[in-house]
Amino acid sequence: MAARLFAGASRILGGRPRPEHSPAFVPPGPPEGSFPDVGLSMTAYLRWAARAALGLVFLIAGAAKLRDLHGFASTLHDFGVRSPALAGIAALLIPSAEAASGLLLIAGLWIQLASVAVVTLLALFIAAIVPLLVVGSDVPCGCFGALPGERADVGLLIRDVVLLGVGLFTYRQGGDRFSVDALLRRRS
Repeated sequence: MAARLFAGASRILGGRPRPEHSPAFVPPGPPEGSFPDVGLSMTAYLRWAARAALGLVFLIAGAAKLRDLHGFASTLHDFGVRSPALAGIAALLIPSAEAASGLLLIAGLWIQLASVAVVTLLALFIAAIVPLLVVGSDVPCGCFGALPGERADVGLLIRDVVLLGVGLFTYRQGGDRFSVDALLRRRS
């Protein structure tokens, strides 16, 4: 009622009613789903967090295995790699690929290439875990090097499937605002 009176009085006096005095006025704000102080969407933060978390997991796992190559070669033997030469080569290549992919994901450089490497590694890990679960074998997983208590069990399979999903999400999203890839695209 007061708003109508104010609008009528304003017209009589020759002014136009200001929108902030209108009863239906909603002050302008940031776009829905974004932080008001910087205007970045929650999706940008989610992409960055997923990429950084996945990169950190793979960097730590690769570095831990590189610290104990002999122990990781022994774990590979437990997983069925019978050739000592092949186990030795794989014990060096797998953690190196993990650490390099993790670094690239954290830096946001060559995100899709690093995501493909991570997804491939996770698919190999899942393919190695499933037969052990089927036969009921109880071997240490060696996921983070010599970390005690980690076993190749259903929990590990679920964790790897979740990480595989994050890897596919990261691949599909590509570069985000917080990546070197995005910076390089802006410069070119």
